[in-house]
Amino acid sequence: MDTEIVYEKSKNNHYKYFKTAILIFYKFNKGIDNNEDNLNITLIKTSKSNTFNCISTQVTDYDGNSIFALARFFAQNFNGVLNSSLLDKFARKTVVEAKEINYEKVEWYNLWDNSTFYSWLETLSNNVIQYDEFENEIIYFIETPELDLEYTNSQFKSLNIDLELNSFEYNFNEDENKNFINKFEPSLLHLLKLFDFKSHISESLNLIKLDKLDYYIIIGCKPQAENKLDQAGFFHFPSLLQGHYRRNNEKWLYIIAGDLNFPDANLLAKTKCVIIPGSHLKSYDVVDFLNKTREWIRNFNENFKKVKYLGLCFGSQIFFNSLEDGLCEKNNIKNHNEFINVEFLDKHFEHFVIKTETITITDDFWDVPFVKMSDVKPTKTLKIHQMHGDEITKYGKEFKVYASSESCKNEVFVSTDNRYFLFQGHPEYQREFNFSRICNSNNKLMNMLPKENIKEFYDSKRKELIDKFEKEDSIPLRSLCFSFLKN
Repeated sequence: MDTEIVYEKSKNNHYKYFKTAILIFYKFNKGIDNNEDNLNITLIKTSKSNTFNCISTQVTDYDGNSIFALARFFAQNFNGVLNSSLLDKFARKTVVEAKEINYEKVEWYNLWDNSTFYSWLETLSNNVIQYDEFENEIIYFIETPELDLEYTNSQFKSLNIDLELNSFEYNFNEDENKNFINKFEPSLLHLLKLFDFKSHISESLNLIKLDKLDYYIIIGCKPQAENKLDQAGFFHFPSLLQGHYRRNNEKWLYIIAGDLNFPDANLLAKTKCVIIPGSHLKSYDVVDFLNKTREWIRNFNENFKKVKYLGLCFGSQIFFNSLEDGLCEKNNIKNHNEFINVEFLDKHFEHFVIKTETITITDDFWDVPFVKMSDVKPTKTLKIHQMHGDEITKYGKEFKVYASSESCKNEVFVSTDNRYFLFQGHPEYQREFNFSRICNSNNKLMNMLPKENIKEFYDSKRKELIDKFEKEDSIPLRSLCFSFLKN
């Protein structure tokens, strides 16, 4: 952990782009005579350090957010080692053989084909406890199984894994813990003094037990719930959206429309907002589960007026194609593709707008209540990531268009009751993340291209694509979405 970190508390509930992601393993154990439970934190040490520390990594633009940053860190530093599957085996004292461990070095372009990366994306997107009150740092708390650390460390040693775990009873009183305080990284000691870990975790667990949480639902419009990269890579939305917008004491659910499993009345009664993000399908495709999705949207629109809806690209398109007075259809503008040579693209992409595009904002947008509550200063234009082939051409009188662009007349909608916030583009994306996601060894399109030196190929291809795209106004756009979700 960087010893120069200054933990600054946030002054208000606004969108934060966390620059450092921290993970702390914890376990509650029964105290003497079954009195108050003791909190133990499990720390790690490698041969490169003499002190124990928590997991910590910087969040880069290529990561996109803190969840992806930590998943990348585990894949590149502890590939196949620090994951729930292996720790569960150690907890059961199951002998692990070397052939079960993946010792291969993981490059950035291998991440999207790496099981450790997927495993940690899933773990961190599964409503873990977090502390998000600092301005630049976020802390995730993961409960560990009951481990015999002597056995676990002996297993690490026999498997030639440079890692040692040690568990400490949590107590931020230095005077009472002088015997092991010198084993801690100084920056961790500083963090321990800033807030009461035990109270925070206990209070969060109690709210979870009582189900006193704000619910958010992401509906993925894809055929089935595959925990792997499909050709368009849309499985990543739960981690991306939660990494951007989830705060502690919230419960986020990811529902796959392809499973024909939609939020019912009981669930919607405690839901604050539904989010439908992008899809590789078209909103007017005649597919059974999309027919059911459009039917569900009509029912949602009519009968659950206290629940908000955030539509991102496809999520906006299918919303309007579900309503009688709405329409989304093929975009007929050509030559807006800055992605890659058209010869490598299917005809499906001929009319796609794939670029960073400037959208022109109307003056009255800044008078919308949730917009005024955001930290975004009024501006005439914003740059947004575009990746779509359709456009919304008809909408009801209860919606107002607040932005337009060269490729699309209707870019941003807000309903008159402020219940709906709809984008034609992708406010959740930024170019560095998106092209790290696309330029990977599991992408069929990339594998079609000739290559000699694999690393040089992926480095140059990602750089080429990033250089073609202007930098998006990702922070202001996410801030607007955050204000809509929370206010």
